[in-house]
Amino acid sequence: MGGTPAQFTEGTNPSKLDRSYGPAIIDDTTLLPEHTHFRWSRLITVIIVCALLWIVPMVLLVSQFGWLGTLTQMSWFFTKAAFLTFGGAYAVPPYVYQGAVEYDGWLNPAQMIDGLALVETLPGPLIMIVAFVGFIGSYTNTLFGADLPLLADAITAVAVTWFTFLPSFLFILAGEALVETTHGNLKLSAPLTAITAAVVGVIFNLALFLYLSCFMAARFIIIIRMARCTDYIRCQHCAILFQTQCHLCNWRMCHDGLNL
Repeated sequence: MGGTPAQFTEGTNPSKLDRSYGPAIIDDTTLLPEHTHFRWSRLITVIIVCALLWIVPMVLLVSQFGWLGTLTQMSWFFTKAAFLTFGGAYAVPPYVYQGAVEYDGWLNPAQMIDGLALVETLPGPLIMIVAFVGFIGSYTNTLFGADLPLLADAITAVAVTWFTFLPSFLFILAGEALVETTHGNLKLSAPLTAITAAVVGVIFNLALFLYLSCFMAARFIIIIRMARCTDYIRCQHCAILFQTQCHLCNWRMCHDGLNL
Protein backbone atom coordinates (compact mmCIF):
# COMPACT_ATOMS: atom_id res chain seq x y z
CA MET A 1 0.00 0.00 0.00
CA GLY A 2 2.86 2.40 0.74
CA GLY A 3 4.40 1.88 -2.70
CA THR A 4 1.22 2.58 -4.69
CA PRO A 5 -0.63 5.44 -2.96
CA ALA A 6 -2.48 6.35 -6.15
CA GLN A 7 -4.41 3.09 -5.97
CA PHE A 8 -5.96 4.09 -2.64
CA THR A 9 -7.05 7.66 -3.29
CA GLU A 10 -10.35 8.80 -1.81
CA GLY A 11 -13.28 10.45 -3.52
CA THR A 12 -13.05 8.53 -6.79
CA ASN A 13 -16.47 7.97 -8.37
CA PRO A 14 -16.41 4.75 -10.44
CA SER A 15 -19.28 6.00 -12.62
CA LYS A 16 -17.13 8.92 -13.83
CA LEU A 17 -14.16 6.83 -14.88
CA ASP A 18 -13.63 6.74 -18.63
CA ARG A 19 -13.36 3.01 -19.05
CA SER A 20 -15.52 0.23 -20.40
CA TYR A 21 -15.32 -3.52 -20.02
CA GLY A 22 -17.75 -4.22 -22.84
CA PRO A 23 -21.14 -5.92 -22.61
CA ALA A 24 -21.71 -8.64 -20.06
CA ILE A 25 -22.01 -12.23 -21.23
CA ILE A 26 -25.32 -12.58 -19.38
CA ASP A 27 -27.32 -9.45 -18.61
CA ASP A 28 -30.96 -8.36 -18.37
CA THR A 29 -31.41 -8.43 -22.15
CA THR A 30 -29.92 -11.89 -22.72
CA LEU A 31 -32.35 -14.40 -24.18
CA LEU A 32 -33.24 -17.17 -21.76
CA PRO A 33 -32.17 -20.70 -22.74
CA GLU A 34 -34.80 -23.26 -23.55
CA HIS A 35 -34.53 -25.22 -20.30
CA THR A 36 -35.44 -22.13 -18.26
CA HIS A 37 -38.82 -21.62 -19.93
CA PHE A 38 -41.84 -22.45 -17.81
CA ARG A 39 -43.64 -25.71 -18.61
CA TRP A 40 -46.59 -27.14 -16.73
CA SER A 41 -45.39 -30.70 -17.32
CA ARG A 42 -42.07 -29.98 -15.62
CA LEU A 43 -43.76 -28.23 -12.70
CA ILE A 44 -46.19 -31.11 -12.12
CA THR A 45 -43.37 -33.68 -12.37
CA VAL A 46 -41.26 -31.86 -9.78
CA ILE A 47 -44.22 -31.53 -7.40
CA ILE A 48 -45.11 -35.22 -7.70
CA VAL A 49 -41.53 -36.40 -7.14
CA CYS A 50 -41.01 -34.15 -4.11
CA ALA A 51 -44.39 -35.16 -2.69
CA LEU A 52 -43.45 -38.83 -2.93
CA LEU A 53 -40.08 -38.15 -1.32
CA TRP A 54 -41.95 -36.55 1.58
CA ILE A 55 -44.91 -38.96 1.87
CA VAL A 56 -42.96 -42.23 1.84
CA PRO A 57 -40.67 -41.41 4.83
CA MET A 58 -43.57 -39.83 6.72
CA VAL A 59 -45.73 -42.92 6.24
CA LEU A 60 -42.87 -45.09 7.51
CA LEU A 61 -42.48 -42.90 10.60
CA VAL A 62 -46.20 -42.93 11.34
CA SER A 63 -46.40 -46.70 10.94
CA GLN A 64 -43.39 -47.22 13.20
CA PHE A 65 -43.84 -44.56 15.90
CA GLY A 66 -47.41 -43.32 15.45
CA TRP A 67 -48.49 -39.80 14.58
CA LEU A 68 -47.84 -38.53 18.11
CA GLY A 69 -44.38 -40.07 18.26
CA THR A 70 -41.53 -37.68 18.93
CA LEU A 71 -39.68 -38.42 15.69
CA THR A 72 -42.88 -38.07 13.66
CA GLN A 73 -43.77 -34.79 15.32
CA MET A 74 -40.24 -33.48 14.79
CA SER A 75 -40.44 -34.31 11.09
CA TRP A 76 -43.83 -32.62 10.77
CA PHE A 77 -42.65 -29.59 12.75
CA PHE A 78 -39.59 -28.99 10.58
CA THR A 79 -41.69 -29.44 7.44
CA LYS A 80 -43.87 -26.59 8.67
CA ALA A 81 -40.76 -24.58 9.51
CA ALA A 82 -39.55 -24.96 5.92
CA PHE A 83 -42.86 -23.83 4.42
CA LEU A 84 -43.88 -21.11 6.88
CA THR A 85 -40.64 -19.21 7.49
CA PHE A 86 -39.38 -16.55 5.07
CA GLY A 87 -36.37 -14.28 5.10
CA GLY A 88 -33.33 -16.54 5.16
CA ALA A 89 -31.60 -18.78 7.67
CA TYR A 90 -31.99 -16.37 10.59
CA ALA A 91 -35.77 -16.35 10.23
CA VAL A 92 -35.98 -20.05 11.12
CA PRO A 93 -34.41 -20.12 14.66
CA PRO A 94 -37.18 -18.00 16.26
CA TYR A 95 -39.83 -20.41 14.97
CA VAL A 96 -37.73 -23.41 16.01
CA TYR A 97 -37.12 -21.90 19.45
CA GLN A 98 -40.81 -21.35 20.17
CA GLY A 99 -41.80 -24.79 18.89
CA ALA A 100 -38.96 -27.00 20.11
CA VAL A 101 -38.37 -25.25 23.45
CA GLU A 102 -41.56 -23.53 24.56
CA TYR A 103 -44.26 -25.72 23.03
CA ASP A 104 -42.93 -29.27 22.62
CA GLY A 105 -40.14 -29.13 25.21
CA TRP A 106 -37.63 -31.15 23.21
CA LEU A 107 -34.87 -28.82 24.43
CA ASN A 108 -34.53 -26.38 27.30
CA PRO A 109 -33.47 -22.74 26.78
CA ALA A 110 -29.91 -23.41 27.90
CA GLN A 111 -29.50 -26.20 25.34
CA MET A 112 -30.92 -23.98 22.61
CA ILE A 113 -28.48 -21.21 23.50
CA ASP A 114 -25.62 -23.71 23.34
CA GLY A 115 -26.85 -24.80 19.91
CA LEU A 116 -27.02 -21.25 18.59
CA ALA A 117 -23.55 -20.51 19.96
CA LEU A 118 -22.23 -23.65 18.27
CA VAL A 119 -23.73 -23.02 14.85
CA GLU A 120 -22.49 -19.42 14.74
CA THR A 121 -18.91 -20.72 14.87
CA LEU A 122 -19.41 -23.01 11.86
CA PRO A 123 -20.55 -22.50 8.26
CA GLY A 124 -24.13 -23.41 7.40
CA PRO A 125 -25.95 -22.22 10.54
CA LEU A 126 -29.41 -23.38 9.44
CA ILE A 127 -28.54 -27.00 8.74
CA MET A 128 -26.40 -27.08 11.88
CA ILE A 129 -29.15 -25.81 14.20
CA VAL A 130 -31.69 -28.19 12.65
CA ALA A 131 -29.40 -31.19 13.14
CA PHE A 132 -28.53 -30.00 16.66
CA VAL A 133 -32.18 -29.72 17.70
CA GLY A 134 -32.94 -33.16 16.28
CA PHE A 135 -29.90 -34.76 17.90
CA ILE A 136 -30.37 -33.23 21.36
CA GLY A 137 -34.15 -33.69 21.21
CA SER A 138 -33.67 -37.38 20.53
CA TYR A 139 -31.09 -37.65 23.30
CA THR A 140 -33.44 -35.98 25.78
CA ASN A 141 -36.41 -38.20 24.90
CA THR A 142 -34.42 -41.48 24.39
CA LEU A 143 -36.38 -42.41 21.26
CA PHE A 144 -34.89 -45.89 20.81
CA GLY A 145 -34.40 -46.57 24.50
CA ALA A 146 -31.28 -46.36 26.60
CA ASP A 147 -29.46 -49.08 24.64
CA LEU A 148 -29.14 -47.26 21.30
CA PRO A 149 -28.78 -43.56 22.09
CA LEU A 150 -26.26 -42.66 19.39
CA LEU A 151 -28.16 -44.48 16.64
CA ALA A 152 -31.42 -42.79 17.58
CA ASP A 153 -29.78 -39.37 17.75
CA ALA A 154 -28.12 -39.78 14.35
CA ILE A 155 -31.32 -41.02 12.68
CA THR A 156 -33.31 -38.14 14.16
CA ALA A 157 -30.76 -35.57 13.01
CA VAL A 158 -30.85 -36.99 9.47
CA ALA A 159 -34.66 -37.16 9.45
CA VAL A 160 -35.26 -33.57 10.56
CA THR A 161 -32.62 -32.35 8.10
CA TRP A 162 -34.36 -34.24 5.29
CA PHE A 163 -37.80 -32.85 6.08
CA THR A 164 -36.42 -29.32 6.51
CA PHE A 165 -34.54 -29.05 3.23
CA LEU A 166 -36.75 -31.14 0.93
CA PRO A 167 -39.15 -28.18 0.45
CA SER A 168 -36.14 -26.06 -0.52
CA PHE A 169 -35.42 -28.36 -3.45
CA LEU A 170 -39.10 -28.18 -4.37
CA PHE A 171 -39.02 -24.39 -4.43
CA ILE A 172 -35.79 -24.27 -6.43
CA LEU A 173 -36.65 -26.90 -9.04
CA ALA A 174 -40.27 -25.83 -9.42
CA GLY A 175 -39.67 -22.10 -9.32
CA GLU A 176 -36.45 -21.73 -11.29
CA ALA A 177 -38.38 -21.04 -14.51
CA LEU A 178 -40.35 -18.28 -12.79
CA VAL A 179 -37.43 -16.41 -11.24
CA GLU A 180 -36.13 -14.78 -14.42
CA THR A 181 -39.60 -13.86 -15.64
CA THR A 182 -40.37 -12.03 -12.39
CA HIS A 183 -37.11 -10.05 -12.41
CA GLY A 184 -37.85 -6.39 -11.79
CA ASN A 185 -41.50 -7.02 -10.93
CA LEU A 186 -42.42 -4.43 -8.30
CA LYS A 187 -45.45 -6.43 -7.16
CA LEU A 188 -43.10 -9.16 -5.95
CA SER A 189 -40.07 -7.14 -4.88
CA ALA A 190 -42.09 -4.83 -2.59
CA PRO A 191 -43.59 -7.66 -0.45
CA LEU A 192 -40.15 -9.29 -0.21
CA THR A 193 -38.74 -6.01 1.10
CA ALA A 194 -41.48 -5.92 3.73
CA ILE A 195 -40.67 -9.51 4.69
CA THR A 196 -37.03 -8.52 5.17
CA ALA A 197 -38.06 -5.77 7.57
CA ALA A 198 -40.32 -8.16 9.48
CA VAL A 199 -37.50 -10.68 9.81
CA VAL A 200 -35.45 -8.08 11.68
CA GLY A 201 -38.22 -7.88 14.27
CA VAL A 202 -38.42 -11.67 14.49
CA ILE A 203 -34.69 -11.93 15.10
CA PHE A 204 -34.92 -9.23 17.77
CA ASN A 205 -37.71 -11.20 19.44
CA LEU A 206 -35.48 -14.26 19.57
CA ALA A 207 -32.61 -12.19 20.97
CA LEU A 208 -34.89 -10.86 23.71
CA PHE A 209 -36.02 -14.34 24.75
CA LEU A 210 -32.46 -15.64 24.76
CA TYR A 211 -31.33 -12.62 26.77
CA LEU A 212 -34.00 -13.26 29.39
CA SER A 213 -33.05 -16.94 29.48
CA CYS A 214 -29.43 -16.01 30.20
CA PHE A 215 -30.38 -13.84 33.20
CA MET A 216 -29.39 -15.27 36.55
CA ALA A 217 -32.08 -15.52 39.21
CA ALA A 218 -30.02 -13.40 41.59
CA ARG A 219 -30.04 -10.53 39.13
CA PHE A 220 -33.82 -10.69 38.95
CA ILE A 221 -34.02 -10.60 42.74
CA ILE A 222 -31.85 -7.48 42.89
CA ILE A 223 -33.98 -5.69 40.31
CA ILE A 224 -37.20 -6.63 42.11
CA ARG A 225 -35.82 -5.37 45.42
CA MET A 226 -34.96 -2.10 43.71
CA ALA A 227 -38.42 -1.93 42.19
CA ARG A 228 -39.99 -2.12 45.65
CA CYS A 229 -38.30 1.18 46.47
CA THR A 230 -40.08 3.09 43.72
CA ASP A 231 -42.44 4.74 46.21
CA TYR A 232 -39.48 6.75 47.47
CA ILE A 233 -38.52 7.95 44.01
CA ARG A 234 -39.96 11.34 43.22
CA CYS A 235 -39.33 11.14 39.50
CA GLN A 236 -42.48 9.69 37.99
CA HIS A 237 -40.74 8.48 34.84
CA CYS A 238 -38.15 6.58 36.84
CA ALA A 239 -40.93 4.98 38.87
CA ILE A 240 -42.69 3.81 35.73
CA LEU A 241 -39.44 2.35 34.43
CA PHE A 242 -38.73 0.48 37.64
CA GLN A 243 -42.30 -0.82 37.85
CA THR A 244 -42.04 -2.11 34.31
CA GLN A 245 -38.85 -3.94 35.21
CA CYS A 246 -40.59 -5.32 38.28
CA HIS A 247 -43.46 -6.78 36.29
CA LEU A 248 -41.06 -8.21 33.73
CA CYS A 249 -38.89 -9.85 36.36
CA ASN A 250 -41.87 -11.20 38.31
CA TRP A 251 -43.19 -12.76 35.11
CA ARG A 252 -39.81 -14.32 34.38
CA MET A 253 -39.41 -15.75 37.85
CA CYS A 254 -42.93 -17.15 37.89
CA HIS A 255 -42.12 -18.73 34.54
CA ASP A 256 -39.05 -20.36 36.11
CA GLY A 257 -40.93 -21.40 39.25
CA LEU A 258 -38.97 -19.07 41.55
CA ASN A 259 -40.50 -17.33 44.55
CA LEU A 260 -39.28 -14.50 46.75
